[in-house]
Amino acid sequence: LACWCTMLEKKYQNDHDGGFIYVGPLGALALTPAMILDWCHAFEAGEATLSTSPNIISFDIAHKTP
Repeated sequence: LACWCTMLEKKYQNDHDGGFIYVGPLGALALTPAMILDWCHAFEAGEATLSTSPNIISFDIAHKTP
């Protein structure tokens, strides 16, 4: 999992504030450490790729507060 986390962090690093941003089809989404870990688990299970986030509630923009 650590390898996937490192790859995700490198790909989605925000140079302006040190955070991580995924820009998907519905817009930008700030990635928390828990979301990165969820993504890694989904990647291991074959349910996501480095370019496609997992289809889980933590990545659903409709459930995020503005």
